[in-house]
Amino acid sequence: MEIVALRLVLAPSIVLIATITQRRLGPLRGGQLIGLPLTTGPFLAVIGLEYGRAEAAHAALGVIAGQAVVAGFCLGYGHLAAHVRPLWALAGALASSALAGSTVAAIQPGWLAAVAVWGVVVVGLLTWPAHIPAAKPSTPRPQGAKPAQVVAQTALRMAVAGGLVGTLATAARVVGAFLAGILSAAPVILSVVVPATHRGSGPAAAADLVRGTLAGVPGAVAFTAVVAYTVDGLGAVPGFATGIAALLLVNLLPWRRLAAPARRRPIEVVGAQEYGDPVSDEGNAQVQPSRLSSERSPVPPVRS
Repeated sequence: MEIVALRLVLAPSIVLIATITQRRLGPLRGGQLIGLPLTTGPFLAVIGLEYGRAEAAHAALGVIAGQAVVAGFCLGYGHLAAHVRPLWALAGALASSALAGSTVAAIQPGWLAAVAVWGVVVVGLLTWPAHIPAAKPSTPRPQGAKPAQVVAQTALRMAVAGGLVGTLATAARVVGAFLAGILSAAPVILSVVVPATHRGSGPAAAADLVRGTLAGVPGAVAFTAVVAYTVDGLGAVPGFATGIAALLLVNLLPWRRLAAPARRRPIEVVGAQEYGDPVSDEGNAQVQPSRLSSERSPVPPVRS
């Protein structure tokens, strides 16, 4: 029951934090926040408390395969966002995540599976689509989007995420530690936040969100792998402390640089400025002066 309660509280909280971060700092930072082991870490801690350190280590090996599920989801959605509607992009991302997870789950030992996930992340970031059409530049809230509507939409995302995660956590209690670890990393929150971002802000914002999440996967894998191989021998506190140190160390590597969106130039048209691509680091368009001086109407002569 503690696992279910913990996941029910954590999932809506992360959706709320990610939504606020995304609105304040852009989708890339929101994705990097979602990529941290903010649910799998507490999940492993509760498993250790309830079932012992050996089971926590076994569950951590499953979490490594679960991170492959996350990477597969991000890659699938990132490549489909510019070509299909959010619902179809979500379906394709879920299929890609299932394929990635089932493949990595068959790799033994666990450290080799972790290396495989790192390789997938590096290749995925280096081959990320360079040209994704953006929606209109970020502007103040549209007139039709009232504060009450924004709150209602965020609350709905939180409720859906909490319900899905609660269902997965309940099922995890009867499927064993390894499968429970895979389920704990299932991209439930991404499945709620990313399509909503796609519909509200366009495919470029959704792609930035999953790209930021993909850049956070290596750190989460490092944390999980270290916990898997140290928590049983060193103890819970030293094992998790070492895992957190590994997470911080891996996040110092240039994953964020690989995750930075490509700079794109705005497209000008006669009489207006259209923005096909963002130019800031967070995917927000910056207004450039329009070249319309030659088309200005002449100043009428002053009559005496």
